[in-house]
Amino acid sequence: MKKCLFCIVMLCYNLAVLAQTNYLQEGLTANEEHRYEEALVAFRKGAEANDKYCCGRLAAMYLYGLGVEQNLSEAKRWGLKGYQLGNSYSAGILGWAYCMENKTEQALPYLVFSYDAEDAEKENAQLYANMALTIICTMLEKNRITEARAWMVKSLKEYSEYGPLLGQLSYLELTLDNYKDALSYAQKADKLNNLVGTLTLGKCLAYGYGIEKNEIEGFNKVKKAALLDITNAYFDLAELYYNGIGTPINKTEAKKWYEKAAATGDSAAKEKLQLLF
Repeated sequence: MKKCLFCIVMLCYNLAVLAQTNYLQEGLTANEEHRYEEALVAFRKGAEANDKYCCGRLAAMYLYGLGVEQNLSEAKRWGLKGYQLGNSYSAGILGWAYCMENKTEQALPYLVFSYDAEDAEKENAQLYANMALTIICTMLEKNRITEARAWMVKSLKEYSEYGPLLGQLSYLELTLDNYKDALSYAQKADKLNNLVGTLTLGKCLAYGYGIEKNEIEGFNKVKKAALLDITNAYFDLAELYYNGIGTPINKTEAKKWYEKAAATGDSAAKEKLQLLF
């Protein structure tokens, strides 16, 4: 009798696991085929049955508004459930939801858990490199410099050829006046056609930060980044035009680029417009 009951329990358990697995696969297939509403239904069924993987995918649907209206509260709810069940993807989605609410400090522990987890999908360089950048920037904002540096080393070790990470880190190092590292990352990023790296390298060349000054080449790189809508480059290009660095002084062009920078919310550009024009 006991043996029979045990077999029944195990059969029910196996059927439940199979159902959860089927919900996940059904949802993933529907999502890949852009049948988002069907994916949402499948992921919800799996999540309600405590499939941690479905929790994360359902949270992502709410986070990005796929098959349903964007809802950060629901994204956090299902992301938290998946995280509590031990799923790193769910933790990452939960972290991004907090980031979208500009609550990076609350996002930090979930992003760290997601990045470091054994089941992290590290082949997705875009996701995890950007996650590392968010962690680094948040730590720097909180003056946790040593930890931020450790994360820089860790992320570059894993994504040393990922241009966007190199570019962003180069710009970050430049703002911290760490010219040697800024230049090193910028040169690699520029070769990988990353425009943030191009901007950083341009500034280094234009002002001689960590490298022999070459104002014309520096101007050309900053201008390239600005023309291709790297918003951080707008103010820098305006400064070069106004001060005649790598180009003849052109206050008309300077004003134009200060205005473009100001339109993005750049307070320094707004101040320059008030003072200079």
